[in-house]
Amino acid sequence: MSDFIQVMQEYFRGEKLAGFAFIGVGLGLLGFAIYIWRTHEGAFVWGLALPLAIVGVMAVTVGPFFALQQDRLASDIAARYADDPAELARTEGERMTRVNANWPRLKLAWAVIGVIAMALILLVKQDWSSGLGVALMLLVAILFTVDVLGERRAIPYAEALTAISPPSDE
Repeated sequence: MSDFIQVMQEYFRGEKLAGFAFIGVGLGLLGFAIYIWRTHEGAFVWGLALPLAIVGVMAVTVGPFFALQQDRLASDIAARYADDPAELARTEGERMTRVNANWPRLKLAWAVIGVIAMALILLVKQDWSSGLGVALMLLVAILFTVDVLGERRAIPYAEALTAISPPSDE
């Protein structure tokens, strides 16, 4: 098995496992939302439990679809590699360049949302805003984790694509 295929399979295996992890995270968020709903009352409950429940349902719903498409994508990449490695390196390399360019933007967005969450907790001083601020902080921590791990998988894959690219004419 070529080095490229090995790195590519590792990348898509990580993506698949991340999709399955979304299910667990979603169930955890739903469980925590139910706990908050059952043990607290008032606007705080709605500010905290509702966003967690919504994101939890989304994660449980999307996770399996995301996970189950990864084997198909890996098979497609392997077939394209066998047919024309240079073309694969060009097209998939362009896609991964765009993916990797988004990591700093996403981290900045999560940081801004984290600052907004802190402001909701510290400055607004309403029950709903405290709940929403806590929910946003929890979700931002999850999103940072997902993206840092995704970036750690994507960079070696992009480097492997570069390694199979034909030398440029320059």
